[in-house]
Amino acid sequence: MPPTAETRRADARCLTPAAPRPAAAGTGYDPRALTDALRRRCRGEVSAAPADRAAVAFDFGNMVRRAPQVVVRPRDVADVAHAVRTAREHGTSVTARATGHSLGGQALSAGGVLLDMRSLSRVARVAPRGRWVEAEGGAVWADVVEGTLAAGHTPPVLTSNLFTTVGGTHSVGGVGTASFRHGTHADNCLACEVVTADGDVRWCSPRRNAELFAHVLCGLGLFGVMTRLRLRVHPARRRTWTWRLAYGSPEALVADLLAAVLAGRADRIGGRAYPVEGGRRWAYVLDLAVDGDAEAPPAGVLRGLAPRLVAGPAARAFADAARSTERTDLRAVQTPSPCGHPWVDVFLPPAEVAAYVREQLTSLPPPLLAHAHLLFWPVTRAVLTRPLFAVPPAPVSILTSIMPTVPRARLPGAAAAMAAAARDGARRGGTHYLYGSVPADADAWARQFGSYWPRLQALKRRYDPDGVFHPDLLPGPEPCAAADRGAAVVKP
Repeated sequence: MPPTAETRRADARCLTPAAPRPAAAGTGYDPRALTDALRRRCRGEVSAAPADRAAVAFDFGNMVRRAPQVVVRPRDVADVAHAVRTAREHGTSVTARATGHSLGGQALSAGGVLLDMRSLSRVARVAPRGRWVEAEGGAVWADVVEGTLAAGHTPPVLTSNLFTTVGGTHSVGGVGTASFRHGTHADNCLACEVVTADGDVRWCSPRRNAELFAHVLCGLGLFGVMTRLRLRVHPARRRTWTWRLAYGSPEALVADLLAAVLAGRADRIGGRAYPVEGGRRWAYVLDLAVDGDAEAPPAGVLRGLAPRLVAGPAARAFADAARSTERTDLRAVQTPSPCGHPWVDVFLPPAEVAAYVREQLTSLPPPLLAHAHLLFWPVTRAVLTRPLFAVPPAPVSILTSIMPTVPRARLPGAAAAMAAAARDGARRGGTHYLYGSVPADADAWARQFGSYWPRLQALKRRYDPDGVFHPDLLPGPEPCAAADRGAAVVKP
């Protein structure tokens, strides 16, 4: 679908950057001087060309347009440090972006410096004996998977799109169908290299710069730029056995999903739903996977479950299963899609999931749901270790996602309807998965992080006092007085 004249006008307007918030008192913001200084200091490409700025002015959600003043494609970590120092000196902001898989503009810059991290995309080293891999922040998971499989290993958790990046998923958590067992991507990070707001390069781990390490993970880019990460891997198996279970209601799906989590016999568990019969009803499916080396499938995997229909077990090579997520290569996306993705992703207490789904399938406009699907992925609080990955206080939460695809002309109405769905999830005790929608105001941020919210704001002031990174993302600067609604975060 070609862009309309109105769309082209909107895209042109987005190239007039919003006024950035000054970083340091007394500094002025001269865009030309900023660009010249970046070109003198950085070895990588520095561009203020309209076409380059337009290419990074949208994200996967396609609902927000924000263009940077200048784009830097760093050659190495030194370029990232130079860019951060230069932006700070010139009183503007820095945003790191790679494939732009955010939904609400989190990876966009309004008139500041945008670091296009796709230029830092190496999988640098696989250490099978140490069971880790090191990759640059702009490396895509597809390359990490190939590099580790070649060494007989694999990351314990993979997301649904292998062309998201290592730095991007670690900044929001990184959830997959193995997260109930192994946590998020961020829980499996052993160490990372971070460029801080003063342009320093710090190696961070649980023993070195531990506070920064604990908060740059799942930190939305608020505390620094992750340029290199050391990630846990474990041995690959020979094959994967899969089962697909069908259900007639969300209640039945959730009951068996929880039973499968508690039984602990599956390595990956994920539910989904999609419209059938022209949208008159929804089909609910639960996928289970077990990895192993034996020639025969393991016994008893479905014990205690009550599906209406069962398909499987089916066998496939473990390596093929590891590669079999969504394969859309986001690195190649240079122009906005004719459609947008006003998705809502909330972690809900299991007791709320079915009622939430029924409410949304009743209240959301039928045209919006006609091209939508739902996901249900469990996470177990006991294996979550990062303080900024907020989930409800239940032992198991379910990431409940409503994922419509909408033509751009209908996005404003769709976005409003989905924002209402996000608020309903929060009212039911849910928390946002922050790669998608973000809290709308200070009260919503306080509900997201509960009693941890004042500390988050204090950490932002400590590590980024001049507001270099995402200055307008968090409300503040003073801690909000909204009541703690019970959202649970893991203490470092």
